Amino acid sequence: MLETVANNAQTVSTWPGVKLAYDFVLPSYQLAITRFEAADSRIQTLQAFIVTVTLGLPTIATLIFKNIPFTSRWFIMACGLAVTAVVIGVIGRSWGGITLVHPQILYEKWLHKQEWEFRKDMLYFAAEHFEQNAALVNRKGLLVTIMTILFLLEAGLLFAWIISARG
Repeated sequence: MLETVANNAQTVSTWPGVKLAYDFVLPSYQLAITRFEAADSRIQTLQAFIVTVTLGLPTIATLIFKNIPFTSRWFIMACGLAVTAVVIGVIGRSWGGITLVHPQILYEKWLHKQEWEFRKDMLYFAAEHFEQNAALVNRKGLLVTIMTILFLLEAGLLFAWIISARG
């Protein structure tokens, strides 16, 4: 018993910052949730913008050029890129979720631990979860970049379609 107390005291003195570092556990989860929601919001906003431009620009073009051909390869390719970008957004929004601590795991495996050991282990798992959550948010960010590139290509094709209708 005295040996266990001595080992615990030595462990606590070896890692004195555990108590202070534990204060970052909850904010790290809150940060991950905020970043996740922001990435999802960017995807959703970009999807709405792509749909708006894809439907709006042809409408405006038909007002300017009465006989603009909707069978033009420029228009068909632009629509294909728009659909691809929106589908990527749908997949991206449903792709994964934030990793959080499951209360049942805490109940089943952690409640027997002393406060210091609980904090130390929680800090470790919060760091693992942070890495997983950051990777997920970064993947969503990559999808936003891909969607943006597809949208820019689509916009270029739509303008090529409109210019070709003039000629």
